[in-house]
Amino acid sequence: MVFVQVVMIQWVPGLTRTTSLTRSDWGGTLVIGITTWAIAILLKLTPEKWLEKVKVDKLIDENRVSSNDGILKAYNSAKKIKV
Repeated sequence: MVFVQVVMIQWVPGLTRTTSLTRSDWGGTLVIGITTWAIAILLKLTPEKWLEKVKVDKLIDENRVSSNDGILKAYNSAKKIKV
């Protein structure tokens, strides 16, 4: 899939209305893409003992029912608008 994207950007720019990327542009995109992989690998390799030391119960509780305030309240009121 990546090969198709490279071909379309570099050699068929008229079809996709894109401009060719420089080496630094390609390098930047690769660094951004690889960064997400690196973070994912680090998170997968994090020992569970470390997670027990960090109390995230206050931040993340998947069993808690969300309250209707803030952004959720604005969303619910916008959802009710008839167009």
